This record gives sequence, structure tokens and C-alpha cells, in this order.
Amino acid sequence: MPAASPIMKRLVQVPIFRDLTETEAASLFEIAEEATLAKGASLFQEGEKGDAMYVVLEGHVDVLKKDRSGAQQSG
Repeated sequence: MPAASPIMKRLVQVPIFRDLTETEAASLFEIAEEATLAKGASLFQEGEKGDAMYVVLEGHVDVLKKDRSGAQQSG
């Protein structure tokens, strides 16, 4: 098995991934995609079909939800 990439080494420190075997982690990370977003960029919009899982390794995200009148509310 090839040496773990720097991103894989960081991800296995995340509690949800911590107990994976090397084989399980390698299988998961083969399909993982790394992305960097600019400040203020959106990952997805409320109501969109979910087809991914996001793990924030650096920085932070704001979760916004629209109220009944359509105004953005911080969550």
C-alpha cells in the first residue's frame, strides 16, 4: 500500500474516521475530493439534493437557513 498522503493523515485524526483500518481508510480516500473555497463561497444551497459529505480541516463554515419570509438566518 502506498504511503498515506498528507490529507489522509489529517483526515484520520477526525473522530468519525479515527477507527478505520488502513484498508478502509484507503478505500474511502480513493473517492474523496479535496476542495478549497474562497471566503464567502457556498458549498451548497438549502433545498439542494445531498450527494456529498464535507469535512472542514481548516477555517470555518457558516450555516445559513432562510426563514418563512425568505430572509437568511444564521444557524
